[in-house]
Amino acid sequence: MSNYSDYFTVTQDYKANMTREAINETPETWLDFYPHKKFAEFLATLLDVITSGSKSVWLTGNYGTGKSSAALVAQKLFMDDKTRVRKWFELYQTALYDRESLEKGLFDRRDDGTLVVYDYNASGVGPTEELLVRLEKGIITALNERGLPIPANSNLDSVVERLEREGTHFFASRDAIQGQLAYLHSDIKTVEQLVNALNKEHKTTDAPTRLLADVQRVFHRDKIYLDVDVTTFRQWIAILTANNFKRIVYVFDEFSDFINANKEQLKTFEDVTENPGINHFFLVPVTHLNINAFCSENSASAEKAKDRFHFRNLQMPNDTAFKLAKHAMKGKTDPQVASEWKTEKDNLWGSVSDVANKFKPEDVSSQSFYDILPIHPMAAFLLKSLSESASSNQRSIFEYLKGSADGKEFQDFISSGGPEVENK
Repeated sequence: MSNYSDYFTVTQDYKANMTREAINETPETWLDFYPHKKFAEFLATLLDVITSGSKSVWLTGNYGTGKSSAALVAQKLFMDDKTRVRKWFELYQTALYDRESLEKGLFDRRDDGTLVVYDYNASGVGPTEELLVRLEKGIITALNERGLPIPANSNLDSVVERLEREGTHFFASRDAIQGQLAYLHSDIKTVEQLVNALNKEHKTTDAPTRLLADVQRVFHRDKIYLDVDVTTFRQWIAILTANNFKRIVYVFDEFSDFINANKEQLKTFEDVTENPGINHFFLVPVTHLNINAFCSENSASAEKAKDRFHFRNLQMPNDTAFKLAKHAMKGKTDPQVASEWKTEKDNLWGSVSDVANKFKPEDVSSQSFYDILPIHPMAAFLLKSLSESASSNQRSIFEYLKGSADGKEFQDFISSGGPEVENK
């Protein structure tokens, strides 16, 4: 008696929710990303804006729609080895509605010099100098990863230079107001330690920190006021783009908390996103909601956002979700096993096709329901709907396939269940 797992599997390395660490586990991990229609639209818009320079892109989408995967893969398409990128286009040529145009546009922008930076989690980032320094640090990290020179005279450089000039006097002032400081703790005793902490690369798991704000507070006690501003940031970008790249594209995933926390103080954000083509810097926020969810529709911030961004929503239509689920369920390649599974699927389909046919074809095709058997059509539809209404990645159909939502129900099911197993 055969089990479902004898016919197909969900591979061990399948990632239900992609992270920067997961996508870099192997050089080819990202090639498994299936480009659905909404991703292709986002990529086409991104290519258009960095070519024209008039605006940038703001990517939105509900939980579980694959925003992080889309952002990470977009960065890979620009920055990974050309051979792998062409392989990805070849793998999904039938899925991409305008494959030739997308591929040509991408390689044209790669060839004329585009650095794409991926950053994650803007929680705790302040609205002014902390935002600017975070962007600088993200770019510096990307340059270091590629062994490229780092231009001098960034905002962070000016802070470090003044710290080195102040030396021990800075820490004497720090100690005098230690009770007012939340992040500049007394265990940091030297300029070298403090500079290392300021330069530390932001990791996905790092807690929010406003160390720079504490440093500035100490400076202000001594009547030292440094200009950490957009002008300096733009001048630094200009040096970088004059020597190495034509443009910087900064994809900032999980940016919602920044907008929500600083919605009354978006001046620096607005300034840094102004005229991206002229300033050679394209910030691409990735959030769960549109700007109008944070600011009133007719507010100045919302109006400026409309002027600076094309908004693209990464919806996950039912049919797309089920196609992605099918992509994760890898059938066995043995011809005899594949033929046997086709027969068994046809038998299963006979018992559920009446349910599947009740759905509108324009919402989800019968073929998509057939492709993800032995998942019942109604179970698949409810999984998709519940993950969106619960606003959680942890309840998605992809987590269910992987088995990391509430155990390993689906993995256990295909291992113990089968076409001839009663009630399974």
